[in-house]
Amino acid sequence: MKIFKLFSLIYFVLHLFSSSVLAQYQAEATFDDQDDLDSTPEVNNLETGTNVTIRFEGDVRRSEITEGKYGRGADFYNGAGAIHFNNYQWDNAFIAHFWAKLRNFNQGNFLMDSNRWRLYPDSGELILELTDSADATHLYSTNLTWPDDDLFHHLTVRILSMDTNPLFIITLDFNNPSEIQVPFFLADSANIPVMGQNIDGIIDEVILANHNHATLSSEQDRFNRDPEYCPEGVTCLEDSFILTPRTFSHEVPVRFKFSYDPLLCSENNPCPLLFAIQGGSACNNDYAMPTDLVPMTLAGFIVVTIDPYCEGAGNTYIPETEVSQFIAVKNYIQSDSYYSTFLRDDFYSATGCSHGAEAVMLWAMREEDHPFRTFARSSELSGHCPRVAGKLCAYPGGTENLPFDIEGEDAIKWQMDTDTVAMIDSTAVNTREIARSWGANLEGPICPAPGESGCKEEGYWGMTYGSRRFKTVWQYFEDEENPSGYFVEDIGADCRHCAPPDSVAFSCGICFLYHGRMAMENHCPECLNYEDDTIQPGPRGEECPLEASWYEDPLTEINNSDAGVDGDTDDFISGDVDIDNDIIANETTNENTGCNCNNHQHGKNKQAFFYFFFLLLLPIYRKISLS
Repeated sequence: MKIFKLFSLIYFVLHLFSSSVLAQYQAEATFDDQDDLDSTPEVNNLETGTNVTIRFEGDVRRSEITEGKYGRGADFYNGAGAIHFNNYQWDNAFIAHFWAKLRNFNQGNFLMDSNRWRLYPDSGELILELTDSADATHLYSTNLTWPDDDLFHHLTVRILSMDTNPLFIITLDFNNPSEIQVPFFLADSANIPVMGQNIDGIIDEVILANHNHATLSSEQDRFNRDPEYCPEGVTCLEDSFILTPRTFSHEVPVRFKFSYDPLLCSENNPCPLLFAIQGGSACNNDYAMPTDLVPMTLAGFIVVTIDPYCEGAGNTYIPETEVSQFIAVKNYIQSDSYYSTFLRDDFYSATGCSHGAEAVMLWAMREEDHPFRTFARSSELSGHCPRVAGKLCAYPGGTENLPFDIEGEDAIKWQMDTDTVAMIDSTAVNTREIARSWGANLEGPICPAPGESGCKEEGYWGMTYGSRRFKTVWQYFEDEENPSGYFVEDIGADCRHCAPPDSVAFSCGICFLYHGRMAMENHCPECLNYEDDTIQPGPRGEECPLEASWYEDPLTEINNSDAGVDGDTDDFISGDVDIDNDIIANETTNENTGCNCNNHQHGKNKQAFFYFFFLLLLPIYRKISLS
């Protein structure tokens, strides 16, 4: 199996459809996508789904890699210029997060909307200047003072009801927010947020949003941005190092957080290592959720969550780049970190949600240095098959009507590099353990009606479809007397996307990670018996609907029709599936997977399909579905 090398392939898949949608953030910038002291104006590292461009104006340059908060920052030496965020889509709310270090406490503007409002330091005191609709100027003290310690400090600027009587909430270093209620209308916006104008200092890790998400009211947001923050009862440590990931030509910072329960894990009582990878598609806030991590630490794991570096082109899912960072962090923790003495042994596992589930699945299936146990919550990796299956709801009539070329070179390469079903063989099932959970609606895959929110069936996007296919092939290879895979559908009104901690699938997955597939019979037999009413075994995977001349479906190579159905094989047949051999025709069950929709509203749902497909790729959707 070839290893994925070309970023363009990922770009192709992530951009099969284009649509203007609500992104979690309007802009992100960490300034590490060029070399030290580079002043190339375009900073193209935005979250997928926005049209914002970030440009250096004047003599702003990227700092040396050791000078930013994490890696390179934007250096405004002696007040050298500003950063402009062009095409920013204003709404009735505005949120900004960034780190800054000042050399001059009486110069420049941290952030401004020209002729409307600006935040600036005056002898270290943070001052908010506002211009009303009659062009009168008003000054407000935030009662916040910038520390004179030559260190980075974090600013959050939040504006609510911007177009009526705005409320400004300004927070320094995550504590004691300063609130300023404005009793008048602001002047018209200049429509371009400007950061760092004439500041003498360095700014790093910038996020701008235009709606009321990712604010300090959320523990997830605090956990992502505050390196000192840790959920109650858990001990945390943030660390980082410099790395040149695969596919990169220059060094970048990789940051990560340890979390563990000090009552369970110590030098005298070492614990197993577990990596937890976040879902969503944002670049510089990608730690896993505390609501996920705390149950994992209470189960006796040392949990490491990684913010994989994804600078460069606005897309986060670059398997080669991300997985190489996971492995580098793992090596660092095991050999160079303070907590290496807390680790039970070299054994380690990985779990991921949604986007993170796809990443850990590729880590488990493609890498020589792979996790021994992997729990993937709502992953769809099986090449084009699940994507095609999901899209057939919006494009009836077979694959010839899909808006991309299945016979094209890009489609073929993407399939070869991501088809985890075709990666399964007897070596895989004998050297690692895999668990997958996915959400399913008992009514089967339903195309959502136009304007309707919520997940109807993960098979609509291919997650149920891809997971069932993976399950069928994995269970064909594994020894039924010594199984190494665990697969569960989690039934719920919201499809239980990513198996939240209150789900049976989550607790069973943690049992699997800690004890292993065989030991589940002793430690959590209810998981294997599906005794919970919300859990049921899923049907056999369905053949791929690709209809491509080059594609040979691994499922058609399995000539025992009973193999792979919940591990119940009448006649186990050993040996590897070889997709290069002649296809052996085999009739598969016609179950409700991702190929069919119940309400048949294909024409009406085309617009809704675009909306829901992109929502799946965005962190905001994940937060909604987990709530």
